[in-house]
Amino acid sequence: MVTGSRIVNPNLASAAPIQAVSAQEIKLSGAVNIEDVLNRLPQVVPYNPQADDEGNGTARISLRNIGGSGAAALVLLDGQRLGGQVATDVNSIPPALVQRVDVLTGGAAAVYGPDALTGVVNFVLKRNFKGVQVDANYGFFNHLNRRNIVTDVAQSRGFSVPLGMTNDGARATINVSAGTQLLDDRLSLSSYFSYRHTDNLPYSSRSIQACHLLQAGIDGALSCDTTLYSRYGYIYNLNNGTPFINASDGSRVFRPYRNTQDATTDRQNRMDDSYQMLRGNERYNAGGFLSFKATDWAEIYGSYMFTRNTSQGTYLPATIFEGLNGDGGYLLNCNNPLMSAQQAQTLCGARAGTSATVPIDFGYRFQQYPTRTIDYQQVYHRATLGVRGDFASAWHYEPDRKLG
Repeated sequence: MVTGSRIVNPNLASAAPIQAVSAQEIKLSGAVNIEDVLNRLPQVVPYNPQADDEGNGTARISLRNIGGSGAAALVLLDGQRLGGQVATDVNSIPPALVQRVDVLTGGAAAVYGPDALTGVVNFVLKRNFKGVQVDANYGFFNHLNRRNIVTDVAQSRGFSVPLGMTNDGARATINVSAGTQLLDDRLSLSSYFSYRHTDNLPYSSRSIQACHLLQAGIDGALSCDTTLYSRYGYIYNLNNGTPFINASDGSRVFRPYRNTQDATTDRQNRMDDSYQMLRGNERYNAGGFLSFKATDWAEIYGSYMFTRNTSQGTYLPATIFEGLNGDGGYLLNCNNPLMSAQQAQTLCGARAGTSATVPIDFGYRFQQYPTRTIDYQQVYHRATLGVRGDFASAWHYEPDRKLG
């Protein structure tokens, strides 16, 4: 148990303001996960990164935008820690069983310790849930991609742009909760199961993300952010300062590299399917809670929670680059058997076919594998068993009356 967790009605006993979200508010909001509930609160900053290794499909609590990943906020479930000092995935909590959510952001560290640097979020579960509740939700984006300033610049560089109506980014969720009370309502049992699936939604599915716009100066011309790395192989001869590229037909012939601002460019679009606005995600949650009122002053409780979360993220196509790096470039032997006669003549001139070397920079983008899909999988187990009650009263208990 965490110090301070026995505050029954926080707004009556606390000097600091506490935001409380009731079960009725959660129900009326139509939220299918706790993340959607909390993100509506002004002191909670949504934290659901999409890029690189942090975009793992988990939902963390960042209070007042301090601590970044949410590690500075203490997350409690019925007054007990939901996780360790690292940020906690709150989507493992079943929304149907939440009685209320208390959010304290002022002076929490004085009561709960340094783990609550930015505040405390306590999820209070229902103790008398009866019956069966099933919630299902399905939604998707119906989006019209229109022409705009981004599409005009992208098309001038020969980059493809999505136009017209599209249906994508589908999300499906189902939550099942069940509970009962036995032994004259002294024993309470509840359980839950939930499943959620989210489709991947790449930046390239929206016309406003056709490319990353750049502007050299105020009121200057717009251009797309591109990369030298080519799917055909970029070669830069350091001896004469001339860039080349392999012919796209596989003929093993070098031609001049076109570093232009129009559709003839050889530069590659950095934004093609490399990032996503919504990550593909699949999540299973299951668990159960029990509470047995053994006496008037003692209660036995237990719980088990299981979460299996898988997230798919796309990354930039793999690239390889060898260049200066302070060593004068990559030294290519002029009798390299992988070069054609034309390629050797272009880079080495009269030394073609000899053991002489020529310094070059080269870059290659594995565009035949346009994106890399990385699966992030998280499996979480949490089990508790304990006794709570007013033991001070029990110590002074007598058959006829209670003294203290």
